[in-house]
Formats: sequence, structure tokens, C-alpha cells
Amino acid sequence: MPTELWRQLVSTALVGTNRESVVAAPAGDGLHLQLTRLVATNDCPERQALRMAALIELYQRAGSLLPLSTTPLPASCPADDGEGKICSLRAAAHLSSLIQEANTPKRREGIEALLAEWLITARGFGKTVPPILLPPLMELGGTKQILAQALKRCSNERIRWLSRQNPSWRYVLRPQDTEVSPNYKTIWQTGSNEDRIQLFQSLRSADPDLSRELLTTTWQEEQPSARAQFLEKFSINLSLSDEPFLEEEALNDRHKEVREVVCRLLIRLPGSRLSERMAARTQACVTVDKKTISVAVPPACDKSMLRDGIQAKGAAPDNSRPFWIRQFFGWTPPQEWIKICGIPIETMIELAHTNEMWSEVLLDSWSVSAQIFNDQEWAFKLIPHMKYGIAALLSILDPPKRDILLMEAIKLRSDIDDPTSYYALMINGMFDTREALFSKPLTEPLGAEVSRAALLSMKADRSLDMYRNSVLTALPSLALRLHPSCADEALSGWSESYMKNPYARNIMNYFMETVQFRREMQLALQE
Repeated sequence: MPTELWRQLVSTALVGTNRESVVAAPAGDGLHLQLTRLVATNDCPERQALRMAALIELYQRAGSLLPLSTTPLPASCPADDGEGKICSLRAAAHLSSLIQEANTPKRREGIEALLAEWLITARGFGKTVPPILLPPLMELGGTKQILAQALKRCSNERIRWLSRQNPSWRYVLRPQDTEVSPNYKTIWQTGSNEDRIQLFQSLRSADPDLSRELLTTTWQEEQPSARAQFLEKFSINLSLSDEPFLEEEALNDRHKEVREVVCRLLIRLPGSRLSERMAARTQACVTVDKKTISVAVPPACDKSMLRDGIQAKGAAPDNSRPFWIRQFFGWTPPQEWIKICGIPIETMIELAHTNEMWSEVLLDSWSVSAQIFNDQEWAFKLIPHMKYGIAALLSILDPPKRDILLMEAIKLRSDIDDPTSYYALMINGMFDTREALFSKPLTEPLGAEVSRAALLSMKADRSLDMYRNSVLTALPSLALRLHPSCADEALSGWSESYMKNPYARNIMNYFMETVQFRREMQLALQE
């Protein structure tokens, strides 16, 4: 009966209630009674028709059985045997408050770093996240890079099990955590984009050659964005076996987003043809003698350079130091630079300073090379000579080397209010929140000795000039990096002038609150 009544109602709606009356249900059931009451309200016909449609829809849904799912239930979560004890109620309350704050627009600066520290510290004390807080935590990690890294680092069987149940949580899984489905060919042909990318990642871990062969079968049909996503997964088990496909097929793709991924892969692949071409270009431009390093600029950025990912834009007005020369300088591996120059990095830096025109270009390029190839020795040697990008170089260093450099900067401190001084540059580079929060080594606290030295040096400053004072710039991130044992020293001994200036007072309040919270968090996780 509702089906026939629905047809009549649709017919009335199509021709209009002014041409066809709304028909009530035949007598004999509950639906008739309710529809009769609607008609009896003497409301306008249009409103009566809409209300009848809503009532019939509810009537049909109430009488329908829920569909039966044929998808088998997942295997139960394995026990977390030996993976830690659930944290105390006080520690759980801290974590819950951080999660809630991270989901609000007015969250404090560095909230993701505090969440990551909670996870890493909990693991150090043998504690785990209460199961009820895992879903909101993993949901946050899907959009917060530093939290995602911490979850990967601290993942246990429960976290990995949960990540398999929700596609948006799969970022936690390591390549070795995923299994290749026996039906991988069917999934590759008919699966969703997310399923195919997950499958490709699993294959890169289990059988890189098979993954590459599978991609070549559909490469021409893939969308550019999908091609770039698949290519990103080549970073897993990348080898020279992948180079022919990347060099001869993917690098010739007409879409820039695809070529950029290929260049990042091939540059980092030792022995790749692209890496060799970059080194050859650098060698053709650079001449070294006992007094200096000279640079000869090529006539132009030619087609072969453009194919290799070098961008022609950004040249100086007189084309004396074109932007694109920095690119292949930076993409030349450190060991190739050593071969080209025939001298160690310390001597290269000394000679670069003698060439006023090219010193900045050379130092910046070597900095890029150190970052791309994760060369700690180069980063350590370059940092004292850099004006920019110090945080990026610090992110390469292990915490002990990082602390050595900061101690040296504190000892060499001459004028804290000079924004170009080595001390100010190091302080800002070390604690620049915008960069440092996304650098793995900088998520580790500073050592106790360097934390105390930094505090003593900063407390000696009395300037309130927000444009020149590196202390005020550094304090928010120092609050997140300070060694836990230095909390008492951090909470006292500051100049009273800071609390009298509105700008400085806001920064000091944040610093004190964050240090106090971190101390309480550490104590709660030890319970």
C-alpha cells in the first residue's frame, strides 16, 4: 500500500496540488490514521503533501530489515603482552586535555610537540595509551606530522591493529606491517585509489621488482596525481633496478608534479645517471686553486637541465648568479664535491669566504646538499658559517652534536641583542618553532648541561626590543625543548622587567605554563 500511495503522491507533486488533490491512505491501518490527521489540519495542500511524504518515508524505513553485511569481522586485537602498562589516571588526564585542546581553534603553540613528547616519554617509562584515547589520538595524527612520527615510533600491536581497521589511520603502519593480499592483481585492477596505494606500498616492501612491473602495466592509464603517489612509494627499497623505469619512463612524463618526485628519488640514488649529470655540471663550473673557489656560469639553462628538474626561473637581473646554478650545486652529493674540489669541507668553506661574489651561493648550495644526503659531518661544519637555514641543518644532527654546537655558540656570545651574531642565529635556529617542530632530532629534549647554559645566558639579557631580542623569540620553543631536570631553574630568576612589558609578559606566561605542564606530565608518567 505505501508504494502505491507514494506513486500517487509523486504524481500530485509533478502536476501540482492546485490541479490534483492529495489522496489519503485507505482505511484499515495505522498509516491511514496518521495521514487522516494530517489532512484534517486544513493546512495548505503543498505543506500537507510534504508532510505526507515524510511520514510515508518513516513508515517504510520502520518496516525494513537492516541489510546483512557479508564482510567478515576482523580478527580480534592481539594482547599487548610485554608492551607496557596502561598509564595512570593523572597521566591519562594530561593526554586527554592535550587531545581536546588540539581540536580547538585556540590551541596553544606547540600542542602537537607536547602530544609527541607525552607518547615518547610514556614509552620510555614503559607506559601505554589508554585504549579509549587511541581513536581520537590517531585521528589527530592523520593531519599532524610530528604526532604521526611519534605514533609510528611508539606503535604497539593495538595501535597497528587499529590502523588496519581505518584507511585514514594507515599512516602508522610500517612497510613490513602490511601483508600482500593473494588477490593483489584484482585489487590493482578494480580497487580504490587508497587500496591500490596501500597494496603498492606492501609490494615495495615485499617484492620491489614485482611492484615496479605491476605499475608499468597501468602507467599510461594512471592520472598524474596517482602517478606521483605511486612514485613516492619507490623510496621503500629504492635501488638501481628501479632506475631504468624512473629515468627512461617517469622522468619523461609531461606533468611537473610527476617529474619532481622522480628527481627527488634519482638524486638520492647512489650511482644514478641523474646524480652523475648533476656532478658533471658542477665540475664544469667550479675551479679550485690554493687561494679561492671560482665559478664559471654556463651560457643558459638548457633543455637537458629542464628535463632533469632544474628550474630556469629566479635568475639575477644581470644573470651573473642565476638561481638555477644553485640547484645543481645543491643536488651534487657531498662526496662528489670532495672529489671535484680535492680538499675537505673545512678547506672548501675557507676558500669560499675568499670569493665575495659566490660565497653565499656556495655555502647555501652545500647546506642543501647536506640536507638532501643527510650528511651530519657537513651540517656540523657548515652551521657556524650560515646566516639562514640553521634549523634545517640542525635537524640532521644527532642530539649530542646539536648540543655541542649550541654550547659553542653560548661560549662565543658577544652581543645578544645583535640579530646577526652567531649566538642569536644559533638560538633562533635552534628554537624556531615554525621549522624545529618538524625536525626529528629537535623533538628530543636538549641535554641538561646545555639547557642550564642556555637559561643562564638568556636570563642575563635585559632587552625588551621584540625586533632585536633573540631571547623572546626563542623562549616559546625553549619551553618545549628544555631538559626535564631544569624545570625549577626555568621557573625562577628572570628579570622583573619581562612581566611589566605586555609583549614580553605574554611570552613569559606561555613559557612558565608550558614548563610547569611538562614537569607535571613527566611526574604523572612515572606513577
